[in-house]
Amino acid sequence: MKTPVPNKRLLLPSLIASAFAVALLPGPALASEAELLKKIEALQTQIDALKAEAMAQRAAIEAKAPAVVAAPAAAQSAGNASPVTSKVEDGYIVWSSADGNYELKLDGRVQLDLGSVDADKNGGVVKSDTKFRRVRLATKSKLGKDWEAEFDLDFANNAVDTKDMWLAYKGIPNASIKLGHFKPHFSLDQVTSSRVATYMESSVATELFAPSRRIGLAGDYANDWFFVGAGVFGDKANTDGEARDNPSLNGESETHGYSMRAVARPFWRGEANKVFHIGLNVLNNRPRSNAKPDDARMKFASVMENELSQIEFVDTKQIQGVDSALTTGLELAFKYGPHMLSGEYLHTKVRLGGVRPDMDAALAAQWPSIRGPKFDSYYVAYSYFLRGDRKYDPMSAEFAGVSGSNALELTARYSMADMNDPDGGYTRNRTSSYRATSRGVFGGKAKIATLGMNWYPNANLKFVLNYMLIKLDNNADADAGSFAYANGTVVPILGGDKIKVLGLRAQYMF
Repeated sequence: MKTPVPNKRLLLPSLIASAFAVALLPGPALASEAELLKKIEALQTQIDALKAEAMAQRAAIEAKAPAVVAAPAAAQSAGNASPVTSKVEDGYIVWSSADGNYELKLDGRVQLDLGSVDADKNGGVVKSDTKFRRVRLATKSKLGKDWEAEFDLDFANNAVDTKDMWLAYKGIPNASIKLGHFKPHFSLDQVTSSRVATYMESSVATELFAPSRRIGLAGDYANDWFFVGAGVFGDKANTDGEARDNPSLNGESETHGYSMRAVARPFWRGEANKVFHIGLNVLNNRPRSNAKPDDARMKFASVMENELSQIEFVDTKQIQGVDSALTTGLELAFKYGPHMLSGEYLHTKVRLGGVRPDMDAALAAQWPSIRGPKFDSYYVAYSYFLRGDRKYDPMSAEFAGVSGSNALELTARYSMADMNDPDGGYTRNRTSSYRATSRGVFGGKAKIATLGMNWYPNANLKFVLNYMLIKLDNNADADAGSFAYANGTVVPILGGDKIKVLGLRAQYMF
């Protein structure tokens, strides 16, 4: 049975009253004044003892109180009933468990493009347009302490397109191992998400050679000094995709390529407002299938840095007898305060295979002396923030989102891609066989200058304005096999054109 705690408000008055009562007793009750003082001292000792006992009992009760409060939380943890919390982080809606081991992010993205397209020679072919460039819905998950996953679909153009769909192991500090459908490690311009991209589209210089998302296995490691990522990849999830992705044919064996991206940061490590990085890219791409002689082919094509006009003015057509295409690239990025400068140079060499069974005798005889075609491309981009700033992510070696409310950015970019090689390779002519008259690749040359302005009202909204001046050489889709529709009539696409594009993108994310 617990000892009752004395009431301090009644304790002192009771003892004092007792002392006075003793003092007022008649003379016979007390032998002397000295005896009275002894009794008072005894009472004071008793008071001090009672006060000490009361304080000790109160301290014991307060010490037990936290354990009583924490017991329900401990019981919840033992029963795996951790509460779920929600928050908004960098524009994402995030749900997470109390221990932080489980997390779910909702990533929605809608991009509406509209603008005007005008051409000197192909005015009846190129069309101004308004379209939903992307309508994306994705979830990003943390599955336990060491695992992450992403599920991402695009619903633009009234079709469902598989984007990122992968599982990653992150149990090794600063490292990640990823399996699924994702972008291979290649090019600063290409790995940057459209969510935070500076321009409406990637540069034609990198878009021509990038393999888009593919099913593969990749790993990466990063620290303050450097980033390195590499992997192998096969086909894309949607094998009936764009022709420039070189999809596998149904019933044919799938081939595999590899990629590597390494970035060094020799200065300003850990300083968000200062960045200098230099990177090397290697990409080995192969025809999507080569079980049949006629399937060993590749093409390199791209629209002109906007999706308002879908014409691929730069297009090599199908290069025949291809074994692989090796692209090496150098990337540089520099950021100091509101200034950001970046650029890439890429060189691609196509390697041809052996003599094909369907070659005629004349071509087969000279085939060993024919080299594969070579192509060059580059871009240089600059931006300046009047308000706000762009963040840099060292773990992925890329520029991420924009910080600051109502940020305003001025942009400029110049791109060049030369897909002409009159002495390299063969392209398919309008017959079903190889012929000597088809020697050489004439995919066209493009020079594109872009001026723009970006407005970021908050982390969920972005408005992009781009004005593009595109100059094409005479080989840019000037051959007799290139056609488009104009007013219901099939007309040839002419090379040597100058095209002007004014594009606006409205983007909201959640």
